[in-house]
Amino acid sequence: MSADQSHGIERRLAAILSADLHGYSRMMADDDVATVRAITAARELIGEQVREHRGRVVDSPGDNLLAEFSSAVYAVRSAVAIQRELAARNAGLPPERRMEFRIGVHLGDVIVEDGRVYGDGVNIAARLEALAPPGGICISAAVQEQIRGKLDVACDDLGEQQVKNIARPVRVFRVKMEPSADGAAGPGRSWRRVALAAIGAGAVAVAIIVALAYQTRIVTAVRSRVPAAEATKATVAVLPFANLSASKDDEYFSDGMTDEIIGDLSKIAGLQVAGRTSSFALKGQSLDAHKVASLLGVRNLVEGSVRRAANKIRIEVQLTDAHSGFNLWSEKYDEDISDVFRIQSDVAERVAEKLQVRLLAGEQARVEKKPTQNVEAYNLYLQGRVYHYSNFFKAREYYNRAIDKDPNFAAAYVAVADTYGFLADIEMPSRDAIEKVEQLDRRALAIDSDSSAARESIANYVLCQYQWNWKAAEQEFELALKLDPSNADAYIWYAWSFGWTRRYGEALVQSQRAHELDPLSPFNLAALGDLYRESGQVDRALEYHRQVLDMAPDFWGGYFGRGLDLIDKGDMPHGLRDLEKVNALNGDPFAAAILAKYYGRAGRRGDAARILEHLKERSRHGFVSNFGFFSAYTGLGDMDRAFQYLEKAYEDRSVLMPFLSLRESDSLRSDPRFQATYKKVGLPP
Repeated sequence: MSADQSHGIERRLAAILSADLHGYSRMMADDDVATVRAITAARELIGEQVREHRGRVVDSPGDNLLAEFSSAVYAVRSAVAIQRELAARNAGLPPERRMEFRIGVHLGDVIVEDGRVYGDGVNIAARLEALAPPGGICISAAVQEQIRGKLDVACDDLGEQQVKNIARPVRVFRVKMEPSADGAAGPGRSWRRVALAAIGAGAVAVAIIVALAYQTRIVTAVRSRVPAAEATKATVAVLPFANLSASKDDEYFSDGMTDEIIGDLSKIAGLQVAGRTSSFALKGQSLDAHKVASLLGVRNLVEGSVRRAANKIRIEVQLTDAHSGFNLWSEKYDEDISDVFRIQSDVAERVAEKLQVRLLAGEQARVEKKPTQNVEAYNLYLQGRVYHYSNFFKAREYYNRAIDKDPNFAAAYVAVADTYGFLADIEMPSRDAIEKVEQLDRRALAIDSDSSAARESIANYVLCQYQWNWKAAEQEFELALKLDPSNADAYIWYAWSFGWTRRYGEALVQSQRAHELDPLSPFNLAALGDLYRESGQVDRALEYHRQVLDMAPDFWGGYFGRGLDLIDKGDMPHGLRDLEKVNALNGDPFAAAILAKYYGRAGRRGDAARILEHLKERSRHGFVSNFGFFSAYTGLGDMDRAFQYLEKAYEDRSVLMPFLSLRESDSLRSDPRFQATYKKVGLPP
């Protein structure tokens, strides 16, 4: 036994979070009773977030709090969640009463005695906290190294800093709590999706992020599904291929292989293919084949591995009947990397053959069509897909480099179009964003008229949300789904095209189809709940949104859906609490505008007005949607200003205009100004 252990002392490596309240002494001098109450509530909030992220509060004297985590990733996730929760609460307070904490996070050696922690690890975290701005986070180089590539967190490098009572300089990074001008993604960027702050629905890009973040929660929260052994179509799921390459950095390539094989199989009408989100939700899970098949609603599983070495590639793949446990087919490919497309199409065709599915006219040609002739361009495209779900700007950089290598790479054009569609009326005017989307998608279709993704993008962004051409959108969605019958996110957007035009029966059919194809997607389940609410079945909606939050407890879409459900049922206090959570998790100006709207409706006019002033200030140096201002002013009952902003939103061709058809606008329908704009958008009475 060591000397330390004999004295009840333990040494270990830990991530330490240190937080303190900015302006504590001034606040106590101004109103000590109110400050004690506020800081107690803030400390409870911080403690809850620490526990949710697998940490423990070590000490909380006065205005300070110290917490310990086993992982730097958990510590930074907790820090970001704390600051966003506090920001949401502060939005309704005057500046002098806001609880603005500074947080420092360090990974280092600590001494543990009787549950307390000491040592340089604690001291450095405290010094980092002192360097953080109010409402901000500073981390050490040791923490930054651990979270790099694992969290969607961008940082400013503040260089080496000499801090009090620490002999050696400490390299410090400041976490960006807002998106930077150069487009680096700050915390919360991965949750952003065009217009979805209004409905809580979504598509595959963000759904995969949610799935990967909550793999275990999703698997345990979803009821087992019966394998579709007697379905009219053969059913199959492709599980993420294992990366056996020497470098872990090559995982983007094995994930890309999985994604491409799913895409090739989805082109075959006789197959029902489980969605990407659900497949990736099971990545790294130790589950037996029968359990996996039950969760995904399929009978057959494709699994495999990828090993890259220089210009060579080895791919091993097998097809299993999960119901019987029999191996139906297996193959090993040792080829040049330039043969990767032939391998992918061969796998798809052999799987169809073994499942006794005949390819229809034209399907074999679509499966065998190479996305690009340039392997280097393909490699850049796959690297862009890594960031497509979290940092649109970095993803776009890779896609544009892929296009530079091959100007006829249709999928890369569609991917760039998506990065603009995501940001329409969130970070840039709809007109600027959607004109880019259409230009890029049209270019993709000129290269590959069979691109289901391009047709879905045009149907959703251009025809539905921007041009409000509902009939043309319906035709384009049908064509996209004919080309890719297992395209779950196309079904989601198709469902919303019906929802916006108040054709709820058809909307629910399409949304249910998306959920069946991608059963582990919280986004799809949230969308289904949203559409049940819009159809008037609020109790059913509430049931789905509660299940969403069981699956993904930090997914803002679940809170948004549940919040609107509760408000619809007359429970404004709990509904507002959920909308405050949305604002904390999402961070978009539109989320704040919606919160202001319901603050106003609840009689909390002061809180609503403060958010509105914050949005005005933000609009002076960045983009804020006119539709958002319209929403906020309706809550305050200032209808003259509200309709002025609605007219501006119409002139901007805001992609949020279709949401005028939702139930939350029912109170405005008697106003002739509302009706005039409503008709111009082509929405039904």
